[in-house]
Amino acid sequence: QEGVGKTTLLNCLKSDKHKADTKVNLSTDGVHITRSIQLESGSDVRFNAWDLGGQEVFYPTHQFFLTSNSVYLLVFNLLEMNSSRMEYWMRLIKSLSQNSRRAPIFIVGTHADHPSLENGVLDSRLQEVAVKFSTNSYRGLQTIHAISCKSGMGVVELKQRIVALANQSWFQSRISESWGRLHDMISIK
Repeated sequence: QEGVGKTTLLNCLKSDKHKADTKVNLSTDGVHITRSIQLESGSDVRFNAWDLGGQEVFYPTHQFFLTSNSVYLLVFNLLEMNSSRMEYWMRLIKSLSQNSRRAPIFIVGTHADHPSLENGVLDSRLQEVAVKFSTNSYRGLQTIHAISCKSGMGVVELKQRIVALANQSWFQSRISESWGRLHDMISIK
């Protein structure tokens, strides 16, 4: 979905301060690939991120980038929850990954520090998402996070969860290092 904060979240995850500029609405046309993101300093875990544009015109192309060998961050705006769009993406990931536990999904709600989400509203929205998307139906679902790229709220915890998952033996890469280097060399040229 467009305008929910996917690109800003990516900038936030790359930042050592766990924050990003939220004053400008960033928009991704098509796909933007960021290589070798290190979520925790000193960690050997690095990620390549595929930031998929949220405009509906790009939806048909996204299926080419979704595999069972990916970690998914399904990002939504806690202020304007569009559960039908979320359900579309969850079903697509479920289908293309054969509902595998090896295709981990983190559901990430943005704008969590907004004043309208105080007094239990945030907890209520997160509970609504948890009921709609359970691990019984979506085997790869890991956790549901509420974050703010403006204040950094929840970002450290999300980073830690992703790195902990990547360090689990079942998640380790199933291709040889030489194939990885070949892929990187071809991709650069």
